[in-house]
Amino acid sequence: MELTKRQKDILYAIITEFIETAMPVGSGLICEKYAIDASPATVRYEMVKLADEGLISKAHSSSGRIPTLLGYKVFIKELMQPEDVSYLTEIRLKRELDKLRLELDRIRLIKGIANLLADVTKYTGVVFTEESIYYSGLYNLLDYPEFADKNSFKNILIAIDDINTLANVFRRTYTDGRVKVLIGNELDEEILHECSIVFTEANIYNGERVVLAIIGPRRLNFPRVIPIVKLVRDIIKRLVGWEG
Repeated sequence: MELTKRQKDILYAIITEFIETAMPVGSGLICEKYAIDASPATVRYEMVKLADEGLISKAHSSSGRIPTLLGYKVFIKELMQPEDVSYLTEIRLKRELDKLRLELDRIRLIKGIANLLADVTKYTGVVFTEESIYYSGLYNLLDYPEFADKNSFKNILIAIDDINTLANVFRRTYTDGRVKVLIGNELDEEILHECSIVFTEANIYNGERVVLAIIGPRRLNFPRVIPIVKLVRDIIKRLVGWEG
């Protein structure tokens, strides 16, 4: 099905609102906040059409709708408006990465990059090497209601602490230097089904290729995080003169 402009606008509104609030989205809110040129009844009708296409689904405890995996993929590919990385954030990334470039200790270098990714995005930053996983900002996930449940957060701890779990994810999806996004069930690993991962590859130490990743809830703020991951990759590439 080819979506109409109105349907795209409604899908954009639902996903943008859900990313921000984690709450199911109703037709009334869409009309009030997103200036959709239609009545709530018309919006509800279009939401039924979007649900029929598998782009949104009904929340169990609400009359509102939430995005599906397919909905997120359409959002990222066709609808998303990437946010500009702020000038201050860009300056900070360049400054901090330039200092890390001079770090002679490989482990401190990798941990420093993970710390920076976590601090800038407010999710969990990960640097994966063939030997180890280094992560930072796991506590950031406690700010998201998806991980308020003890078992949900425990699953993240298990996944990140077990090198094989994330290794399986990254090795299946070679990025060739591009930024990739995996959402929910795309991660295959069941304990990661409530998560999304944005990741790419870079050469950071004597030509060593590593994976740079951000892990967050399924509704990760893609418009904000994807440009940050791209920028970090590009800064590292310039600093180390990577031609790959």
